[in-house]
Amino acid sequence: MDDRRRPDLKRTIIRLIILVGVLLSVSLLLNNLFAAPQPQSERPPNVSTPQPTRQSGTSPLYSATWHEFRSEEGGFSISYPETWNPNTEHSENGGVIFQLKDPLPTQRELMIGVTVAPLSTGQDLRQIVDMKLAMIPEETRNVLEEKVGSIGGETAVEIAGREERFRLLEIVVVKDGVFFEFWTQPYDPEHPLFGQWVPEMEHIFREMSQSISFFQ
Repeated sequence: MDDRRRPDLKRTIIRLIILVGVLLSVSLLLNNLFAAPQPQSERPPNVSTPQPTRQSGTSPLYSATWHEFRSEEGGFSISYPETWNPNTEHSENGGVIFQLKDPLPTQRELMIGVTVAPLSTGQDLRQIVDMKLAMIPEETRNVLEEKVGSIGGETAVEIAGREERFRLLEIVVVKDGVFFEFWTQPYDPEHPLFGQWVPEMEHIFREMSQSISFFQ
């Protein structure tokens, strides 16, 4: 492939990843409209509280001090480095997107997020993973890896794309009829070599995902 076309290809792939997430959330929301409504008690707004100082990496993306973000609406909490900022403005159902507080021009699109969506009755983790994969073109789907693990005491499926032409990292959990997707946008899109994978993003993502806990 002509090297001059690689930036456009990688830009298209990144946009495809984001589009798949949006389409899945919309699909789950529409399915939920047909499910019987469940009574909900009033919940306080999302809050962020300081956490004890911890040692992490030496990258500028890290911070020795971490905070806890608690989403009462979403029913989860997650810790994040002080250099990052939680944003709920464009998230629904108690979800959140973390971005750097003072990013360099090459760091403005680095993100880690939690997507939350209610499910229709009977949908399980395997069905949700299959639905996500079905939205990705087959030639791209073939380079993905799946791994079953656990976060927050719940069974989780990690989906990762390890090839240079399609790098992806996210974790999917289904708990009490709710779909949780922990994802990262690990590319440095303004870098001279467009789409360069930022290794520190994977380290931060994994440390944050291991801090997740769920509650009613």
